[in-house]
Amino acid sequence: MNRIKKFIKENWKFIIFYIMLFFIFTFPLPYYIEMPGGVIDIKDRIKIENQDKFQGNFYLSYVSTVDGNVINFLFSFLMKDAKRVKKEEFVIENESIEESNKRSKLMLSDANQIALYVAYKKALKKINLKDSKVYIYYVDESTNTNLEVGDEVIKVDDMDVTDLDSLVDYVKKTDKNELNFTILRDGKKLNEKATFTLKDGEKMLGIAFHYYIEITTNPKVTFNFKKEESGPSGGLMMTLAIYNQLGKDITKGKKIAGTGTIDLNGNVGEIDGVKYKVMGANKKKMDIFFVPKDNYKEAMQVKKEKKYKLKIVPVETFDEAVDYLKKM
Repeated sequence: MNRIKKFIKENWKFIIFYIMLFFIFTFPLPYYIEMPGGVIDIKDRIKIENQDKFQGNFYLSYVSTVDGNVINFLFSFLMKDAKRVKKEEFVIENESIEESNKRSKLMLSDANQIALYVAYKKALKKINLKDSKVYIYYVDESTNTNLEVGDEVIKVDDMDVTDLDSLVDYVKKTDKNELNFTILRDGKKLNEKATFTLKDGEKMLGIAFHYYIEITTNPKVTFNFKKEESGPSGGLMMTLAIYNQLGKDITKGKKIAGTGTIDLNGNVGEIDGVKYKVMGANKKKMDIFFVPKDNYKEAMQVKKEKKYKLKIVPVETFDEAVDYLKKM
């Protein structure tokens, strides 16, 4: 004990300095720092059985986002292209970051299956329905319940839940003031209740549901996304990459990046962060960057300001992207 006291007495300045330094580097702030991102080779995330090797390739674009602390918050003012964003802007009002992250993971899983569906349909390949599930997608703060985003709904009252339409129809037509849900959460079966409330004179449950369809294909496709990766913005590029492996190579030796959601009809949807995705694609020397039509103006503004040579192509549908590549 005396040796410890002696050490503290002789080194107290260093100890205080170390504590202050630790505080500066680790104290969290309610901000994210957004910066130019990069690209991910889709072959590192999607594996297709017996796939051919082509000279060109498809890439997912991303925005670099780090948790704000004292030091990187201050440094962000010195970085020309860094942006400080309040964490509350990433979530729905009165929702936690954890709930938002769970929903983003659901959206990634959904985007994976939609990419499979569209690519195989466009390539005239057979697909089979393997499973379908209904998840809790959003819970309003006014709802009296312990249900959480990401819960899989097994039953509501005495009705087995197998599809979204039947569940929504039941919720709309019931005359009950409270519903009993049987759910799966982290592999455990639980029973939870949800009470209706009155909002503007209308009976509301305050819960949104998400319908997830899992399909099987031949050849088999396996997704290998990292734990921290989520969201639907890679839908278009995943669809193109899968489609490319099912038929004639449409990359023609090019490095093709891009962004945009995809729906079951092959429509490409608007995304956030296109500015930083364009910067990341240019940094990695991509040849072509696909962007949703609604994001095209912003993407071109960045290209003009930075004097990039990157070819930016606006698309509204998957077919438009394929047609462009076939005509290169």
